[in-house]
Amino acid sequence: MSKSNKKVNTTQKTLVSLGLSKNEAMVYEFLLKNANTNIKILQKNIDLSRTLLYYVLDGLNEKGLLKKSKDSGKTVYNSLPPDNLKNLLKVEETEVLAKKKILNSNLFDLQSLYRLGQDKPNVRFFEGKKGLKEALDDSLKPRKKILSIVNKDVLDKNFSELVNKFTKVRLKQGIKMDLLSVDTPFARKSYKKIKPGEFTKVKFLPERFKDLFLFLLIYEDKVGILSLREGKLVTFIIEDREVYTFYKQLFGFIWEHSSK
Repeated sequence: MSKSNKKVNTTQKTLVSLGLSKNEAMVYEFLLKNANTNIKILQKNIDLSRTLLYYVLDGLNEKGLLKKSKDSGKTVYNSLPPDNLKNLLKVEETEVLAKKKILNSNLFDLQSLYRLGQDKPNVRFFEGKKGLKEALDDSLKPRKKILSIVNKDVLDKNFSELVNKFTKVRLKQGIKMDLLSVDTPFARKSYKKIKPGEFTKVKFLPERFKDLFLFLLIYEDKVGILSLREGKLVTFIIEDREVYTFYKQLFGFIWEHSSK
């Protein structure tokens, strides 16, 4: 390869690095060396079609790198000074600033999506009694303390068999449980039977919560949320450290302000 070709390649690479396309760099480099060039001269010296050459010349014109003029009725092209390349950098700087502004205004949402994708909570959904049984059984697996909010009257009305079996297994395995129950005569009588003590602590929510149809189980990085409304029995088991921590802290606050 000759020194001349090396220099041409270097020049064109420089122009491309400044924002010109390869074809624009090739044509502009030719125009720098050859004043008052017309389309026929360009076709003779540059391996591009006539149509493509016009497209490239229009691009260079928009970038402020050439001027068109008439000479004996023919259009001729001349390069404008290379200093005009600085304007390309100014345009790029403006575009970069605009993109930075867009990024900064949307970065929080993008980061949220990223965190969700990296650490997506595991959510399981069940319908009917299967969900209640799944949540009760799952809460026993870690063999660690369970926190629960419940309306005993609503829970036992249709699911006493499942609840009694759960309670027997829990007590047998020595799993502790803190219960926040709606304060009703039935609830107090029921919890008295299981002898609250070392493995079971109970506090009561005011009776105004008597229409509570949600049953919550909070255990080992999981939260079971069960809707016990008749005809709409659904269960969500959410496995997520942050969700668990929030419900655990919320439970603790309510516990401190509830009666025995």
